[in-house]
Amino acid sequence: TLPGFAIHFLYLLILWAALPQASARQTFGIAAAISALTVAGLFLSPEDELRSGLANRTITLLAIWFLAYSGGAYRKAVDALRERERELTDFIENAPVGIHWIAQDGTILWANQQELDMLGYDREEYIGRNVAEFHVDRKTAEDLLRRLGTTRLPQNCAARLRHKDGSLQHVLVSSNVHQKDGHFIHSRCFTQDITDRMRAEFAKREREQLAAANARLRESEARLNFSLRTSRTGGWDLDLVDHTAHRTLEHDRIFGYASLLPQWTYEQFL
Repeated sequence: TLPGFAIHFLYLLILWAALPQASARQTFGIAAAISALTVAGLFLSPEDELRSGLANRTITLLAIWFLAYSGGAYRKAVDALRERERELTDFIENAPVGIHWIAQDGTILWANQQELDMLGYDREEYIGRNVAEFHVDRKTAEDLLRRLGTTRLPQNCAARLRHKDGSLQHVLVSSNVHQKDGHFIHSRCFTQDITDRMRAEFAKREREQLAAANARLRESEARLNFSLRTSRTGGWDLDLVDHTAHRTLEHDRIFGYASLLPQWTYEQFL
């Protein structure tokens, strides 16, 4: 009968409406409840409608469980996709390199948390500004932006960025371009912080330069001492603060002493 078809259609509509929101377990629970109502309705039907009602309810049950199975599979797929999306978002946000998108004019469209932490900015302070504002060297920023529209995309280009506290961050910048139908959508830039590495290299270079300077100084001192010994020339200098005289061994020998005296006075010099 028409009311019977309407009720069966209503059952299917309820199940269909529940599919996008309900979990797989909830979907099968709803299907079981509707199936129980469908079977109960069969036994409450008049005897003359039993045969036709059995066929209709069989079709309804098949439809219900087909929807339940399809809905459960769909829900599992959606849940897996959302979990995958959460994992990917977490991976990108906490990647060991800074990542940001910029428009063709240099406006920052998005940045991951690592990029924000690297420069010390909140998301609201960083997104929407021009990337050149954070570069110490304006020409470097302009060159990076210019190359985004060419085939010479930046790869491990050295740059210096300004931290929010004013300190310098040494970085390597690499980029590629996201296009759609041949049109520029945005660039994807990857920023590797090498500040600690650069500081270590600078410190190492300074130590090497200091060691080389000390070596040259010792060599010069050795040559001077050699010259003084071979020319039998004594050397001395006087500290005008504490009146201490510093002499070479040859100086004291000239005055007849075999070794350096503990101290040297003006009277001894005379």
